[in-house]
Amino acid sequence: MKVTPTKKALESLKAFLPNDELIGTIIELCDLHPVGKSWRKWTDHLGNFLHVYSSKKAVSFSQNPLGNEGIITDVYFKAPPSKLAQISSWAFISFGKDQTNAFNTLYVWFLGRDKRLRFCSFHNGTWLKNEPPLISGIDTLRPVLKNLGVKGYRQADILHIKGPVAMNITRSWATQWPPNFTVHEQDLIGEMNLCNQALAEVVKGLI
Repeated sequence: MKVTPTKKALESLKAFLPNDELIGTIIELCDLHPVGKSWRKWTDHLGNFLHVYSSKKAVSFSQNPLGNEGIITDVYFKAPPSKLAQISSWAFISFGKDQTNAFNTLYVWFLGRDKRLRFCSFHNGTWLKNEPPLISGIDTLRPVLKNLGVKGYRQADILHIKGPVAMNITRSWATQWPPNFTVHEQDLIGEMNLCNQALAEVVKGLI
C-alpha cells in the first residue's frame, strides 16, 4: 500500500514525539496537513497552524482567515450546529463568561461519526460561524481530547481558552452524543441548569 506524504509526515512526527499520546489524534481529528515537505509544521484550510520546535514543544498559531481560505474538504464545515449534532457521536461542551463577567457563551466541540472534530460557538443569543477546531489552541484541545473515551458523561476542567476565541470557562462536560435519555440526559441537563439555565436550554435544543 502506497504511503501518502501526509501519513509519512505524521509517522515522522510521532517518532519525534514518542511520549506525546495526543499529537497524532489532534492532527487527524483536526484534519491538518503538513506544510510543504515539513513534518514539523501543520495547517488547516484557513491557515491556522501547528509548529513543533526542536525542543519538542508543539505550539499552535491562529491566522487571519481573510483571503487565506483554502479548499474546504469538510462538507459540514459551514453546517448549522443542529446538523453537526445529527452527525456526531461525542461532544465537549463548555459554558463561559466574557470580559464583563456575563454568562453568555457556549462552546461545543463535536466529534463526527466520520472522525472529524468540529467547533462551534454561541454568544449573546446567536450561533456564530463555525471555526476550525485548531483555532481554540492546542493547549485547549489536549484536555478536550483526553475525554474522548468517556462513557455517558462527566464534568471536565478547562479554566481558560486562549487566542481569538479567548474565554473564561466556568464549567465543561464531555458526553457521548446524543446523550442517552434514559441513562444520563436528565442528569446532564440538570447539572447545566444549575450552572446557567439559558445556555442549558440551547444545548437541550441540539439533542
